[in-house]
Amino acid sequence: MPTRHFPNTFKNIESMKKTVFTILAALALLMPGTAAAQDLFNHLAVNAHVATTGVGVELSTPITKFITMRAGVTCMPGFSFNAEVDGQYYVNGESNNFTVDLDANLKRTQGSVIFNVYPLAKAKVCSSFFLAAGLYFGGDKLVKIKGHSDEIANDLKQLNGANPYIELGDYKLPVDENGNVKGGLKVQKVRPYLGLGFGRYVPKKRISVTGELGVQFHGHIKPYTSEGEIEAFDELTEKDDWKKVMDKLTVYPMLKIVISGRIF
Repeated sequence: MPTRHFPNTFKNIESMKKTVFTILAALALLMPGTAAAQDLFNHLAVNAHVATTGVGVELSTPITKFITMRAGVTCMPGFSFNAEVDGQYYVNGESNNFTVDLDANLKRTQGSVIFNVYPLAKAKVCSSFFLAAGLYFGGDKLVKIKGHSDEIANDLKQLNGANPYIELGDYKLPVDENGNVKGGLKVQKVRPYLGLGFGRYVPKKRISVTGELGVQFHGHIKPYTSEGEIEAFDELTEKDDWKKVMDKLTVYPMLKIVISGRIF
């Protein structure tokens, strides 16, 4: 079976970026009074949040009565877990098996610039409902993994050209001459975001609580090693479950609870 490649998602990501800003522009133009200069940056609030992406802080300011801009940083704590992974190497055409204890870490930091549009800002009910669009950037490494095998480190001192590797789904991650493996899973560095929620990032009073639900469009998840990105190998069938899951996980769901305090 020929080697399979991830689809090229660059054009899709660029298209999504254009869609995000087109939506913002269209909504802004449809809102009456959006050009009111007296609303521009007349308040500033700090937002602390807990989300499926981690914990973070943002600064928010109104651009108009209908649009709020926010920018901040989110950090995923260094949650880690261990797993035992199978590996192989070949000597004189014969397969030899070994195992590696891997440590996986979820720590990542990402920045964001998001615009909230409040289409019902002047309504008597649901005035705090908003649509959100923007970009997340950085933090492209979803999971970082590292491991070591003393068995391989000792064997490779006596063997040449064994090329040991471990299997991650339908990918081969090479083990270096010291018995180490290092890599992980990564996504696009710049990720469009769309969401909706209820609440005020810039409170009308001093404090407010906001709930938000959305998705980051991060493209296909790609394994990588310290040597760079890697490609799928040939031995697996078309029905490989891991590959199917990886191909479908092109978005990162976000659930977010925010506490906001207005500075002025």
